[in-house]
Amino acid sequence: MGLLEHLKNNYSQNEPIYADEIRFGDYSGERIAEALESLAVRREIKLFDTGIYYFPTKLFFGDSRLNPLKVIERRYLTNGVEVYGYTSGLSLQNLAGLSTQVPNVIELTTEKGNGVVEITVGGQKVITYKSPTKITRENANTLQFLDLMTHAVPSDIGETESFLLKNFTKNKKISRSDINKYAGFFPKEAMINIRESKIENEFTQ
Repeated sequence: MGLLEHLKNNYSQNEPIYADEIRFGDYSGERIAEALESLAVRREIKLFDTGIYYFPTKLFFGDSRLNPLKVIERRYLTNGVEVYGYTSGLSLQNLAGLSTQVPNVIELTTEKGNGVVEITVGGQKVITYKSPTKITRENANTLQFLDLMTHAVPSDIGETESFLLKNFTKNKKISRSDINKYAGFFPKEAMINIRESKIENEFTQ
């Protein structure tokens, strides 16, 4: 079985294929990169961005185009089974209702990074931060909430923001026990801001 068949067996149409994640026989990373470039030249596979390929869907007006947000999600947040990242920064504040600003740059905290890294994926600017601890499907919401509260400004949280923040907490099913378990990985401001924001009663047990 060749590399093309291997990829077709492991990736669906319009699913991002990252060259550095491919493991195939005794192929080195360099050999895989060369093989992918050759497949792209022969139009067996399509190049999306540096090191990122996919099998496009054939449409009336040409090949389908990957959504950069889907590519970013697959790389830095989840592969559909494992969770290894979460939205953070201004993007998270907007999601939680603590800011009305719509950021041009997406900020993510992930295990798929090293320190603070700024990249561009399909024209979309992204900043990734290294997670303070291992991210899993079970703890991602709690870590994200503590991240949010680390940077929250209680005096800026009015009635509307408080309502949205409480809904965010309920929807994420944040528990008091998980907060206590992971608070030590974040600056003390996280717990101080939680208390001053008066949302502790929204936690599950």
